[in-house]
Amino acid sequence: MKSKLKKSIFISICVLNLNFATKGQVLNLIPDPSFEDTLSTVQIYAQLSLKHWKNLDTTKVEIAPAAYLNYNSYNIPYALPNTFWCFQDARGGGGCLIFEFHWNYFPNMQRSIVRTKLNSTLLAGKSYCAKMYVNPCDKYGDFFTDGIQMYFDNGQLDTIVAQDSSGYYPFVQPQVSNSFGNVITDTAGWTLVSGVFTATGNESFLTISNFWTDSATTNILNTAVYDSLNPNPVSLLLIDDVSVIPIDASNWLSDVWCVLGDSAYIGLPKYDAPDAEWYNLNMQYIGKGGGI
Repeated sequence: MKSKLKKSIFISICVLNLNFATKGQVLNLIPDPSFEDTLSTVQIYAQLSLKHWKNLDTTKVEIAPAAYLNYNSYNIPYALPNTFWCFQDARGGGGCLIFEFHWNYFPNMQRSIVRTKLNSTLLAGKSYCAKMYVNPCDKYGDFFTDGIQMYFDNGQLDTIVAQDSSGYYPFVQPQVSNSFGNVITDTAGWTLVSGVFTATGNESFLTISNFWTDSATTNILNTAVYDSLNPNPVSLLLIDDVSVIPIDASNWLSDVWCVLGDSAYIGLPKYDAPDAEWYNLNMQYIGKGGGI
């Protein structure tokens, strides 16, 4: 009888710009990352009819609204893929959000600001990877911009917008932001916005918006839709597949054994992580992806 030999392989990982997909949701702290968990009734303002995602001020749904686009909408302008604002499929799942972020020449116009409560409060000193995918609208909006951020806090930002709907709050320091000057112009594909940060330990809410002032937001003209006789001086973005995942080797690696000469898979099979890089203990490059 042949004996089964176990072969031990020690691997360390270097993770750069983590890019997890949100299908598995095993580690994702976002309760509804693909915007599918809907209410039984439709809110009257801007179709934001989701259980877990709310306008920033929950007492005034008309303040700083975002619109919910999905394949099952009975309201034709909001029905994917051919909506009033864009022709685009959701990146994942059955829906996505559309945000108004930047009103050129109209500084008093409200911005879309939405939030969700995380599945659990972030742990002090622990590192997290946060990401979302964005897509600028191809039918409506005269400008492309660089302003889009993710802000984590304990919920104190919630009711402030009732008094100030500008979207710019000097005390807000977003943990994840699209790079300044990196204007998002790809209307065909979804652009990743991601970052890694260390939690202070009280973050239980995520708020998404453009927290930069209009003057600090870089914008360029969308010549494909611009009409000087009928201008729409606004920047619109679709958002989908949002995730916040703890960076922890134990989430990636666990003891695995196999017969000598055979192979075994290690990593996260339920996540698509094309930007994760794998190295051995000698820091020799092994491969790339969620698992190996």
